[in-house]
Amino acid sequence: MMGTSLSSVRRMEEGDPSVRFETYLAALEVYQLDNTLRFAEPEDDLIGLALEKQRLPQRVRTKKEKRLDF
Repeated sequence: MMGTSLSSVRRMEEGDPSVRFETYLAALEVYQLDNTLRFAEPEDDLIGLALEKQRLPQRVRTKKEKRLDF
């Protein structure tokens, strides 16, 4: 059971943009397709992680060697 009206399901099937997103999520859960949304998880997005790493600031100065003068 999706917990929504039959008219909402029909509108969803027709592609009506006014259907709430939670109706789509409920339909995925009813049809046991809720694992299809794993593509939206940030930790699994390798391309996005690589692009984010490129945006991080790069070290400009070289690391100075510490001298121990005793």
